[in-house]
Amino acid sequence: SLVLTYDEALDTGSTPAATDYTVTVAGSQRTVSDVAISGSAVTLTLASAVTDGQAVTVSYTAGTNPVQDAAGNDAAALSNQTVNATVPVPALPGVAVLLLAALLVLVANRSGQSGKAVL
Repeated sequence: SLVLTYDEALDTGSTPAATDYTVTVAGSQRTVSDVAISGSAVTLTLASAVTDGQAVTVSYTAGTNPVQDAAGNDAAALSNQTVNATVPVPALPGVAVLLLAALLVLVANRSGQSGKAVL
């Protein structure tokens, strides 16, 4: 999943459609299957995991139900915001580690300025 964290509380009733987001991983579009809002975060569920070092970008264009803050202001659009994907894998001797989904944290602000990502 990809988590977009805003600098203020969001209106949980303003959940946008998954199609309002475009995520690319290593140059290929990755389907966003679900969107959820909680507190100041928008969580995008991706169709498959992101692996360490893959180039990731995210774009957002408001549709019928835009992301809004608690005061009703629309969030700014995002256009090909770069995310640096690094997936830490713990060293566990004798244990097979399966990566089911990568968690990206994109720190974004309402003005659409570039952010940073941590996995």
